[in-house]
Amino acid sequence: MELTIKDVDLAIAKYREFFEEIDFSKNSKTDEGTILKLLMYRDSLESFWNKECEDTSFEKNRDIFIKLSKEIEELDDILLKHSVFITNRINLEKWRVKLKPSSDAWWWFLEEEAKKFSLWYKFDSIWNTFTAVSLAIAASFMISIYAAVSMGDANFATALSTIGQIMGLAVIGGGALSNKGQLIVKNMLSKLHIPAKFFAEATFIIAFLFMYATSYINSNLDDYYMERGLEAYTKGDLSDSIAYMLQAKEMNPNGTKYDGLIGKAYESLGNLSQASRYYLQSIENGNFKDLNSLGRVFINKQNPITGDKNRLMAESYLLLALQRLQTHENSESLMYKVRTNMGWALLEQQKYERAKAYLNVALERQSKIKDSKNEIYPHSNMASCFMAQINEETNNTKEASKMWLQCIDEAKPEFVHQYNWFMKVKQEKIAYCIDTSNIVSGYNQDRNKFSTDFCNEVKEELKNRATE
Repeated sequence: MELTIKDVDLAIAKYREFFEEIDFSKNSKTDEGTILKLLMYRDSLESFWNKECEDTSFEKNRDIFIKLSKEIEELDDILLKHSVFITNRINLEKWRVKLKPSSDAWWWFLEEEAKKFSLWYKFDSIWNTFTAVSLAIAASFMISIYAAVSMGDANFATALSTIGQIMGLAVIGGGALSNKGQLIVKNMLSKLHIPAKFFAEATFIIAFLFMYATSYINSNLDDYYMERGLEAYTKGDLSDSIAYMLQAKEMNPNGTKYDGLIGKAYESLGNLSQASRYYLQSIENGNFKDLNSLGRVFINKQNPITGDKNRLMAESYLLLALQRLQTHENSESLMYKVRTNMGWALLEQQKYERAKAYLNVALERQSKIKDSKNEIYPHSNMASCFMAQINEETNNTKEASKMWLQCIDEAKPEFVHQYNWFMKVKQEKIAYCIDTSNIVSGYNQDRNKFSTDFCNEVKEELKNRATE
């Protein structure tokens, strides 16, 4: 709106009228539109001033210009005095983007003036620093989270990325303290009806909550993946189980509970090389129960070059297990497994008397373990199978037959390489009748009529051998 000299009195009166109509009290209901009209009227007065000052008739209208200048200065003083009120009612930055006022139009830049009247603004630099630190920490958590989820769970990674953008990744990308970033945040806060003087504090709170959320996810995502890994293992989905467990370890590289479980999954899959690697890492982290697991793996692990099996190494780890696990909370069941594996390792080295000594103790303790838990443990009574083979190799046929019968009734191998042992010692019939439900968790072995009849025949044959 362009003004002429004839309109001076009317323009100033209208400008003053705006001030009189506006309620500058604390609980005022003055809206953004009213403030906007006031500022645009101030634009019109400035436009008139600039135009008329360049006009050749300035000398003729000197009194009018003096009057205009004084009255505008008085009203501008009022405008400056209420800068805090104005900046709390209107998002000046948003309107600056739309109207593109001159940098000389100071009434569109009242934020700096408002800071002089409000103690809150004096701490903005501190709050902005806290905001920057919070966003930087949150960004590092997001990078860690995305690195883990992108390893395999694509759907979850996409969802998490979307959530991250909604929560503030866009702000981080644009720079929360840059002009663009500030405009995004201020527009958002204005829509929430948050006063401008609290923008710095509100921005920090949002950044802190974002940091806390990403920290919480980062701290608990490993448990989420481990639970999914164990669930997959229970269902027999070994490859998925390993993938989830590796993601859990990626989220928490210093965690001590993952390596042993990953090793077990690899052992179940038949990858003894990888199993031994993770069992060793678990032992190095203080999980001495995996000395037994590592010893068991070395009984059948082959040297990739020579093809040899290092049973002495297996024996060494199992001896360490016997020493370290005496006071373990599940020592009874663990010691049974260690003694059984030691008997197996010694059997493979044809050290029969020493093997029998360990297996006899394991068999003696077996009944106590079973009674206390009222169930047959996984790996339960493999000791009877190894004892049966020792009797076979030492030509004690009757005792071997008795132990094979016990083996068929109660043995439940956990891993494929344990089951393969029956093939190695040419006990295919025994292997056919063994309960293999624990080799692949979640599998229930329901025998058909043929299987039942066949296994009954095998048992009858063994009973006859035992009484000959």
